[in-house]
Amino acid sequence: MNRNRYRFLLGGHDLEMNGIGEMLRQNRKIVYDLHLSWGARLSSYIYVLNSEDTFVGIKLPENISLSTHSYFFVAIISKFNYNNNYSTVNYYIKSAI
Repeated sequence: MNRNRYRFLLGGHDLEMNGIGEMLRQNRKIVYDLHLSWGARLSSYIYVLNSEDTFVGIKLPENISLSTHSYFFVAIISKFNYNNNYSTVNYYIKSAI
């Protein structure tokens, strides 16, 4: 099991999500982007979830039972800050190996 292998799952598309996706890609992170609309849910990405990786869902409320499938999931619901203070998202970008 490689819990250091982060997989980023993007939520509903808007200017903020576009910026987050761009920042992740610039930092060579693995990004799954289904170009979802506002109000997206984690279940949209059920096909990529596995017990080997750590999934970071950005603005994706959990609507499936993660514990029964042994998924490791981190939810980020915070706002993206364009003043080089990327808060939670930046933490995961810097710590992802």
